[in-house]
Amino acid sequence: MSLSDLGGKVKANIVKANVIREFSMTFLFATNASRGLAYLSKSYSLSNGNIERTLAGYNGGHRLIFQSHALWPEETVRYVTWGTALYQDTESGIKKSSTLEAWLNAGGNHLCEKAEISLGLE
Repeated sequence: MSLSDLGGKVKANIVKANVIREFSMTFLFATNASRGLAYLSKSYSLSNGNIERTLAGYNGGHRLIFQSHALWPEETVRYVTWGTALYQDTESGIKKSSTLEAWLNAGGNHLCEKAEISLGLE
């Protein structure tokens, strides 16, 4: 086998590996999104459409839907506070959300950057 043939096989294997990797990542993202939406949908059903309790159940587990707000972990309280405000902005149909800007400035931008790196979107 010549070096040229070997180089062609190496290139072909690299391309094949990249195609498989891209397919796998796409499949994983789609699976993750599908499961996340199913879990959110279950939270919505269990909470009878109450957005605060839906978000609490999604963030901290479905058991929180049935608990007093006072018993929710601080992380869930923050998630529900931001999520409810963003939901209300979306429902109102506004073009620019001051809530989204505030969330990004309060640390949301850092979370987006971490996700971008983790997903290889940078």
